[in-house]
Amino acid sequence: MSCARIARWMIGFALAAGAAPVSAKVGPTSLAHLAMYSDHVVVARATSMVQDASGRDWARIDVLETWKGHPPAGVEVLASPTWTCDTSTAVMGETALFFLYDAKTAGRCIIAHDGRGRMPASTDGAWFRAWISDVVMPAGIPTQPVDGDAASIDAWVDAAAMKRFVREAALAPAPRNSRASALRWLVLLVVTALSVRYFVMRRRAMRAQPA
Repeated sequence: MSCARIARWMIGFALAAGAAPVSAKVGPTSLAHLAMYSDHVVVARATSMVQDASGRDWARIDVLETWKGHPPAGVEVLASPTWTCDTSTAVMGETALFFLYDAKTAGRCIIAHDGRGRMPASTDGAWFRAWISDVVMPAGIPTQPVDGDAASIDAWVDAAAMKRFVREAALAPAPRNSRASALRWLVLLVVTALSVRYFVMRRRAMRAQPA
């Protein structure tokens, strides 16, 4: 394989890596990741619902406990899905644990991880119901199957243990941004490919010169 072909292949690979398709599925994350990257983690009760000009539902929630962040008073959370696998919603009168990202509009938030950051509380408040297939719980946090079905995609998670874990994880330094790291590698790859091309073109030019 010629150097020029190698250079073209490297550039093509770099461009393909930067434009890789994303599958239409919510990938799994960890409870630690949710805790570190959410702007707010609160236990709150949904009290009312409003619609914006686009017909999307926003639920106003009353914060009962704050585990992380400083949520605005009278915060509203998006309670409508934005795509097929988004489970963002709210149930009036329901108490739940919310992992929230700040929205562009002040006083509004988005439920983290495409709705998986909403975990309804049990009647006694001792458990939160989580999608453990999409939010992986660390070892040591007690869970109970919903309705006795161990194969269910969700489970009841011990509230006290989760609270301790989330508060500790929220204080831990976030790992290096994987996207930034990938971008640096992409830039390095492109620069390398262009350098190879430059030397190939220079070599050709030198060969073309009369002896």
